[in-house]
Amino acid sequence: MNLILRTAAGVLGLCWASVAFAQTPQPLGAATTHVPAQPSSVVLADGSVVGVNNPLPTRDLNGAAVGGFIPIPSLGVNVTAGRGIAAVCSASGQASFVAPDGSTLAVPLNTGFNQFGFAVVQVQAGATATCTYTNLK
Repeated sequence: MNLILRTAAGVLGLCWASVAFAQTPQPLGAATTHVPAQPSSVVLADGSVVGVNNPLPTRDLNGAAVGGFIPIPSLGVNVTAGRGIAAVCSASGQASFVAPDGSTLAVPLNTGFNQFGFAVVQVQAGATATCTYTNLK
């Protein structure tokens, strides 16, 4: 009988404790106890200090959306370089691109849309692909 009474008292005690706990609001800890201390300044590898006028970059420029287009009117003409180049081709072939430093790269182009992630200042004359070229800002 004692065992039954003790068991019943224990169960009632647990029920009472859970009811009392559920009805008693629990205070939240202050946020400052959970936020680690921040350094007063962060110096980057190039020696610049992160601040209001020099924020820490959150996204690489190459990951940003294209902001505009610079048409390349004809082959062999220098234009302003962009972040990339697009070629819409009606016939496949090959083209040679000139980079801002003067180096060249010959690439095969397929019929349809072709896009490359490098700066181009000129599409050299003599391309065998029939395309419309556009630099991407």
